[in-house]
Amino acid sequence: MRLHEVILQITYKQLFAFKTISRRFIFFSMKNFLEAYRNLPLTQISDRKILKRLKGKSRFLHILVDIFGDSPWNSKVSFWGNIFIMLAILLSCFEVILISEKKQDIFTSDLLKLVYWATSIVFSIELLLRLYVAKFYDAKYKGLKGKIRYLLTFYGFIDFLSVFPFYADLLGFSQYHFLKILRVIRIWRIVRYVRTIANLGKAFRMKGEEILVSLLGVLLLSLTISKFIYYAEE
Repeated sequence: MRLHEVILQITYKQLFAFKTISRRFIFFSMKNFLEAYRNLPLTQISDRKILKRLKGKSRFLHILVDIFGDSPWNSKVSFWGNIFIMLAILLSCFEVILISEKKQDIFTSDLLKLVYWATSIVFSIELLLRLYVAKFYDAKYKGLKGKIRYLLTFYGFIDFLSVFPFYADLLGFSQYHFLKILRVIRIWRIVRYVRTIANLGKAFRMKGEEILVSLLGVLLLSLTISKFIYYAEE
């Protein structure tokens, strides 16, 4: 048997083994996921303060508070509600990326417009519902001032900016280029569902000054190097 035939046989066996291992990994992962999903309650709100504020309220309001809570995967209702929001965010991300392509056929252009309108409506409804239920998480979000205070939080501000260009377009301000740039903010909505970024926020609160100095150093270094490169090319 020739050398290249031996190599091909070994490669084929390795690929077959990898394929078998991958299938088993996917199978066991799906099995564990289904078992974990079955054990989830239909709805779950563990915070006693929130439960006290929700006393006597409708079942629908309980579901909304569960979906928009700090633990998006702690119940079946919360799981599917947040999966729906995440799919809308991912669709919006693809739309933001693909809309920058200059050469588009009519079908693609119409499809992207449909995605833009659909996701904008979903995000608008989500923002209104979050504003409504925010008072149940913290009393400081009660009333009009509370709603404004919520919009000035990191997540609230991102949610607001993600729908602002849509309503600016409806009011006839589409000619302003910066409104189109603001559409990129929609990508940041995924931050809410990334645990590592949430941990980064905790770390920043604990050692904010050290991290800020490091970031400033990186920024200044980047600006200095970029200027050197710019002048070198000129």
